[in-house]
Amino acid sequence: MPKRKQRTRNVFVKIKGLITREIRYKDNDKLLTVVTAERGRLTVRARGVMRLRSPLASACQLYAYSDFTLFENKGRLTVNAAEPAELFMGLRTDAQKLALAAYIADIAEKISDSDAENGELLRLTLNSLYALSERAEPLELVRAAFEMRAAKVAGYEPQLDACLRCGNPPEAPYISPALGGVCCRNCLTAEESTDALIACPDGVLPLIRYFLSAPLKRLLPPVGDERLIEDVVYVTERYLFSQLDCDSKLLRYYRSLRLPFTR
Repeated sequence: MPKRKQRTRNVFVKIKGLITREIRYKDNDKLLTVVTAERGRLTVRARGVMRLRSPLASACQLYAYSDFTLFENKGRLTVNAAEPAELFMGLRTDAQKLALAAYIADIAEKISDSDAENGELLRLTLNSLYALSERAEPLELVRAAFEMRAAKVAGYEPQLDACLRCGNPPEAPYISPALGGVCCRNCLTAEESTDALIACPDGVLPLIRYFLSAPLKRLLPPVGDERLIEDVVYVTERYLFSQLDCDSKLLRYYRSLRLPFTR
């Protein structure tokens, strides 16, 4: 007898997630990239969301953290219902904050996995967006903390307690992305170019250690020294981008809104 064709099971999925990307699709739909704790990065279609008075409009906007009911059919996900849990309204009235939020969301999307547990990354991203939206910390401090903790979440936590070559507490330390930690200046070989290393001025390593170990809700310590913030964000940016082997147009745009800074 011929085999019966198996029916595809259609299911409804309830899940919370942060929208990190949106693309207009056809006339009135959107394709959303949603970062979730339980299932990692999802691509979701929101039908009719561009129509006037769509009940999904608020919950399906960029950088909204929402409660979704998704309809899953043949591996494709469609929004059936959605309610916003947090809209981060403070981002939407400040061009610099919105630009930095776009960069943070982009990095979160880059290091998130599909169909994998992603809880720490999601909490880090939500806390960072909340700090931008509702708190008064310097934007570059928020960026530095996010970059270094994101590197840790992605599996690139640097070894900072001892020189990777001699094993002693580092003197005049450099961070080597290739080695994944710090080296003393005197331990560098002649073949190692300082262009591939990141110098750590005074105060930078203690602050980076704090970013790596602090509870997420207390990730931003009070730092009043603007030069220290500039030094640490220079290190965290280079370290993260070296590990991810990427660049970011969104970061360049965010920089274009700030006063020039020459290192």
